[in-house]
Amino acid sequence: MAKRRTKRRTAAESAALKKGLPPGALDLPGGPDLLGEAVEDGATVHLLVYSAANAKDIGEPTESDLVAASSRAQVYWFDIVGVHDAKRVSEIATAFGVHSLAIEDVLHVGTRPKAEHYGDHLLIALPMMTNGTDDFGRTIVKQEHIAIILGAGWVLTFQEVDQDVWDPVRRRIREDIGRIRRMDSDYLAHGLLDAIVDGVFEVLERIEDEIDGIEERVLTGDNRLTSREAHHYRGELSSIRRAVMPIRQSLNEVLREDTRLISPEVRPYLRDLQDHLQQVLDICEGSRERLTGVHELSLALAGQRLNDVMQVLTVVSTVFLPLSFLAGLYGMNFDVMPELHVEAGYYILLFVMLCTALAMMVGFWRRGWLTPPER
Repeated sequence: MAKRRTKRRTAAESAALKKGLPPGALDLPGGPDLLGEAVEDGATVHLLVYSAANAKDIGEPTESDLVAASSRAQVYWFDIVGVHDAKRVSEIATAFGVHSLAIEDVLHVGTRPKAEHYGDHLLIALPMMTNGTDDFGRTIVKQEHIAIILGAGWVLTFQEVDQDVWDPVRRRIREDIGRIRRMDSDYLAHGLLDAIVDGVFEVLERIEDEIDGIEERVLTGDNRLTSREAHHYRGELSSIRRAVMPIRQSLNEVLREDTRLISPEVRPYLRDLQDHLQQVLDICEGSRERLTGVHELSLALAGQRLNDVMQVLTVVSTVFLPLSFLAGLYGMNFDVMPELHVEAGYYILLFVMLCTALAMMVGFWRRGWLTPPER
């Protein structure tokens, strides 16, 4: 079971921990704040080998499996869980000739999303996003550092914890669904990336549902915590946008390069993946605009309700103004006042006050001041 922390260092703090170290240094201070979530018993490796004829779950690979991965007779998928185990991760990556800078990006969970080409292998680092809930019951975006290294006939994937969105990909391989077993490792890398992007769409769908709920509450007059919720979800959408934009730009640069790691058959799928990433960005932007509109609508409705209250208070105050004047006038303690000693003077004054109030209400009604505003 993974040991979860409540807060991770920021990218600036993580970068500060590497101050003075050479590029590609793997022995770093900072512990799990740089090297990801700690998993009991160290890093685990699961090997899935497949070809058009069959697929085989090997589990923990042996030295012979590492050697066989370079034969290109089959596709080898090494899934490593526990990037905190820097020694084990670097041993596996080094066995495949992975560049030290790429290994550094694998180990550092604060690595900016990127796609880097190192000649005979390609590194893709990005977050895997899933839904979560905070202490206030609001949806949050949980991000896990993921690194994918693509080589000729093999793929290495590195995770912090054993919680991913790749089960559909594994099922397609084991049950021979689609074309994945008849394609090379670059198509596997595309399938893994596509599953991650599909997970982002699930996160966005839940946030969209939350925004729908906020809109409904605002329109029904319930503005409690609306501004705070809108600010919260704008922040979540911004974090998604910050993660997606650089990986889309990096994939575009990789597609421009003339590399044998990506075959002409897979390039259209990667371009389609870029379109999906652009769609994610568009949804993020549209959702942020919706939140801005909901916030502005909330303020406008609150102002309208305040105007309604002020209108009622103004009418009441205006009606009672002449009545207060008459009551104050005849409440003065002068001995000589007109009609002061008339036997029916009290009732006459009440009648005059009632007629005055009714006359003013009729006047307000004719001017439309008593008609409730349309909503």
